[in-house]
Amino acid sequence: NIYTQQVQAAIERMYLLVKGEESVMRSLNILKSMRPILAETNHARLQGHLNKNLAQLFGFSKGAILFKHMTGPNLFTIIQEELERAAQTCDYNDSNVISYPMNMGITGKSIGLKKVV
Repeated sequence: NIYTQQVQAAIERMYLLVKGEESVMRSLNILKSMRPILAETNHARLQGHLNKNLAQLFGFSKGAILFKHMTGPNLFTIIQEELERAAQTCDYNDSNVISYPMNMGITGKSIGLKKVV
């Protein structure tokens, strides 16, 4: 039946249009989330953006990031409650930083494999 085929084709076009719009919106959300992250120059503020934006982007209630320590063999993260103070002072020390072994989490795995995981 030609009428049925035309209706089916119209439904398929609408479905593909909706899927395309969803894909575009997801891409725009990713770009919007990455803009403040790419512009940040302070570890504490960067960690704050990453914790918030990546968690929202992937649908998690919380997120965390590990940085590679520039002078030591460890990864580190800034204690959540200390982020605001650390962002203002750029002072990272044993009282506001938690160190982890280099192979900890996805960050450690990526460093070990030397590729994005």
